[in-house]
Amino acid sequence: MTDKVKIRRAVDTAAERDDAVTAAELYRSVGTDPVYHPETSLTLTPKHQGRLLVFTSACTITVPADLPRDFSCGWAQAGTGVLTFQAGPGVNLRSFGGALTSSGQYSLGGVAGMPDGDLWLYGALE
Repeated sequence: MTDKVKIRRAVDTAAERDDAVTAAELYRSVGTDPVYHPETSLTLTPKHQGRLLVFTSACTITVPADLPRDFSCGWAQAGTGVLTFQAGPGVNLRSFGGALTSSGQYSLGGVAGMPDGDLWLYGALE
């Protein structure tokens, strides 16, 4: 049996307002559920929603076109290896100044889906 917590939401109906979720679901919904990734490549998937991806080595992260518009996940560079983000086919990957690499060890940020279908990369980038 998994313990659930009751949450209240500001929505239209009582059924939508009162909901029970597991702690893991709650953590994922706010992006604080860390997942350690030691490999050198990763393609994001909907299962990464709400996760904090912690990279322990250099990694190339592909952002594909099939992520939901409300997709959001965090990333952190735990090791000295740089993270490089690349857009998959058909993806508009946006970032300030066009930066697509992490700034160094202990840098962090995220990937956020936008209503127009673009994906924004943010955080400590260069």
